[in-house]
Amino acid sequence: MRSPILSLGLFLSLLLIGCQGANSEVGNQTDAPEEEVATSTEVEALYESAAVYAGKTEYRFFTEEGQAIMISEGNEEGTQIKKSVDLLENDEDLEGPPGAESTLIGKKFTLGKDENGAVVEINLIDGQKIYDRVALAQYQGAAQFPADMQYFFTMMDDGTDKIIYVSNDEETPSIKIPANLLEDPADLAEDETMLGPNPKVEGWYYLFSYEGEELKEISPVPGQEYNEEEEAN
Repeated sequence: MRSPILSLGLFLSLLLIGCQGANSEVGNQTDAPEEEVATSTEVEALYESAAVYAGKTEYRFFTEEGQAIMISEGNEEGTQIKKSVDLLENDEDLEGPPGAESTLIGKKFTLGKDENGAVVEINLIDGQKIYDRVALAQYQGAAQFPADMQYFFTMMDDGTDKIIYVSNDEETPSIKIPANLLEDPADLAEDETMLGPNPKVEGWYYLFSYEGEELKEISPVPGQEYNEEEEAN
C-alpha cells in the first residue's frame, strides 16, 4: 500500500500535467551551470508540484499574487538548475516517476533569474518548518457548536472522512488552521451566531502536516482559485 506522501506527490504531478494550459510564466532551461550562478533578479514563490518526463522535469510554483511559474529543466547531466534542496520525492519503493517532495509543497522559495529572465537557481527560504510527513485532504465543510468548531475533510490517500475538532476555549489552537475555512462573521444573518464553511474554498485541497503522528498544521495547496459565489434567487 502506498503511503500518503507518495499519493500526494503523484496526485499533484497529475494536477500539474492537467493545468499546463493555465496562465503561467514558463522558463525552459537547457544549459544552467553547476557552479556559482549569476542572478539578476529574484522572485518569491510557493512550490506546488512537479512532473518528470523522459527528457525533462517540470516544476510549478505560484507567487503570492496567484501567478503560476512553470520551470522546465533537462534531465541530462549539466542541464539541471541549481537548487538548495531536492524538489522531488525520493523513495526506493516508488512506482513510476517521482512527483514533488511532499514536505516541501507550499513552502516559500526564491527563484533566481538571469539577465534573460530564465530561472537558473531555486532556493528554499530559511526559517520555515519542515514537517515529518504531509498528507492530502479535500475540504468538505465546517460547523460551529457550543463546545467546539468542527472541520470536515476527506483524506485523498484512502477516501476516509476526517473531522478536526478545535475547542472554542482554546486561545491558541494546537493545530494551525487557515482562517478562511470559515465564512465571514459579517455575512451571518441577524438571527445566526454559529459560523459555517466558507463557500469560496469548499472542495479545495489542503495539506495536513504532521510532526510524528500529531497533526500540527493545515494549509492550502498553492494556486487554487476561489469558487464563484452563487447568486441569490
